[in-house]
Amino acid sequence: MLGTFTHLNRPIYSPFLTSATLQVDTDITVGATHVGIISFLFDFTHHETLNGADPCANGEANDQGVNRYGCADIITVTSKVTSGSFSVGGVYYTINIAGFMADGKFVAEFETKEKRSNGAQLMARLLATGAHQVPEPGSLAPLGMGLLALGLRSRFRSD
Repeated sequence: MLGTFTHLNRPIYSPFLTSATLQVDTDITVGATHVGIISFLFDFTHHETLNGADPCANGEANDQGVNRYGCADIITVTSKVTSGSFSVGGVYYTINIAGFMADGKFVAEFETKEKRSNGAQLMARLLATGAHQVPEPGSLAPLGMGLLALGLRSRFRSD
């Protein structure tokens, strides 16, 4: 769980909100390695619904269930891959949004009741994106050649 996502669903008027970007700043420590504060950006679409529609945008009847006070707005994660990443022990990591935990269910979209403060747990996964290659230092090849030359020189001297 990354944290609680809260949407204040209030009647609004044009122009409507259609998307939002959430920035999460977190101080990361893995084992004994303190990485520091990393920023992650997540994009969401926001479907501002017409409160008087029937059926509502979610296909359900108005004035019932989640649409009890008007049609529910619908929040969807559109960017699962984040902008932030970090490296520990030669492995790169990032956080990927998996969806929401709302009303005890894991969902890809979060429907929010009109005229209410709506909360859902924002679910995320920590992903290892692979080890990075450690390049050979530029001085290692000449050092190897020098040792080989010394070895050959001492071999020819002893003959």
